[in-house]
Amino acid sequence: MPPAPFSFLPAHPARFTLGALLALALSAVAAGADGDAAAKAARVHLVSPRLSAYIAAKLPRYDPARAGGAARLPADAAHPGVMRLPDYIVREPRLPDETEILTEHGRDLAAMNKYLGPSDGLDRGYLNAITLGDLWRKIPVLKMIPFIPFGSVSQEARARALYDEAEMREKLDDLRDIESLAARAQKKSAKPAPAH
Repeated sequence: MPPAPFSFLPAHPARFTLGALLALALSAVAAGADGDAAAKAARVHLVSPRLSAYIAAKLPRYDPARAGGAARLPADAAHPGVMRLPDYIVREPRLPDETEILTEHGRDLAAMNKYLGPSDGLDRGYLNAITLGDLWRKIPVLKMIPFIPFGSVSQEARARALYDEAEMREKLDDLRDIESLAARAQKKSAKPAPAH
């Protein structure tokens, strides 16, 4: 009977692998203990001690009084050890809202969820699950024709129309509020002063 191709390996490869990893870890720990002392001894400074002392002598000494102590506010009496900084206003551009971040498809999905309900709801899930416009766009030859027959509207177009209508209503309400404020201000300024 011929010998096995890798007869020098043990019969249980998992035990062999575990033993090899254990031996490797022990040798790394032993080398690390000796290596720390050797690393400290062999540490190389980029600047010699003489040059370091020369640079330190030429640099100005730190003086806390000159370093802006006058700009600091006094320590808070209620919390000793806490320094109060002067007030300042941060002016950063505002974060974009949802409509500015979303793509056109994402805006359509958000509008459908808001105005038409969930995708498995009564309107989108059952009554209008398949529209003539969707079928028209799925047929390759008909998809190239730029119109959809019978006035069929897709769910995205319906939701977009509802979204646009709501936005227009909101803008008109804002304009009416501004107009009413202007009218009130005009009435106040037009009132004659009471005669005494």
